[in-house]
Amino acid sequence: MLLDNAACTAGPQVEVNMSLLAPDTDVDSIYARKIWFREGRGIEAQYPAIRGLEFNSHIDELLTVIDTFKGFADEETCLPTWMIGERVNNETAQAASGRMATITIAIKDVVKNFDAFTEGIIQDLYAWNMDFNPRQDIKGDYMCKARGVSSLVMKEIRMQALNQLSTTMTEEDWIYVDRREFLNEKFKAHDINITLRSEEEADKIRTANQESIQMQLAIQMQQAEVGYKKAQTMAQLSKARENNVDAVVKSQGEDTQLVDAQTDKVRVETELLLKPEKEKKKKDVKQSKKV
Repeated sequence: MLLDNAACTAGPQVEVNMSLLAPDTDVDSIYARKIWFREGRGIEAQYPAIRGLEFNSHIDELLTVIDTFKGFADEETCLPTWMIGERVNNETAQAASGRMATITIAIKDVVKNFDAFTEGIIQDLYAWNMDFNPRQDIKGDYMCKARGVSSLVMKEIRMQALNQLSTTMTEEDWIYVDRREFLNEKFKAHDINITLRSEEEADKIRTANQESIQMQLAIQMQQAEVGYKKAQTMAQLSKARENNVDAVVKSQGEDTQLVDAQTDKVRVETELLLKPEKEKKKKDVKQSKKV
């Protein structure tokens, strides 16, 4: 109904009076800026040759009907949408875990309803066979029990127990447990269909890992040895530098004494050369004072 109504109201519908249109007018196509040529005089001229027809849209009302039926579906299935929850953008791990737990509880309720229905049907069939079936080998006193919810709950409990057990076991405990069998049971509890490698393939991978570890240890030992030799070399170079510095300082001390002696000699010679000039200046100064 929603789609039919939307299709009827999506585009224009027109009424065409063919007797008022010009001959050979194309009335099968309507497009923008199309020119319609019409005929008619007098009274006929007051009526248009083409009139648009309006049909009411009921999309909002039909959407309300759809929401109502969705509510009926939630009530009948006992799995309402608000119970499952809607996934939001940038959902955290804790929020996702809580949402999944809520979904699990809702699914358990649905499975419980199926279990009640199944038990009723199968119990009636079993009772009929016990009374009217001619085969005596199937007669017995049995109770029909649907195990949908119980198997689901037991499966969840088993999964949690395996996860907790794997985190609490020590290396000493693993000696008494077959890791391959434990891993296989863990995959079964999680409904994961993964084919495990054979023991031969696992041994090859272990050997390769051990060789890789040994190679890394050898590389680390070589690096440590190179570092030790480098440290020894640096120590020897430092000692040699200290010896060279002492020798240079000693030689520089001797050179300093020599330079000081030469400087004193030059200073004495300079004073001797400048002494006559100084005496002449003193005489000139005395004569100028007399004058």
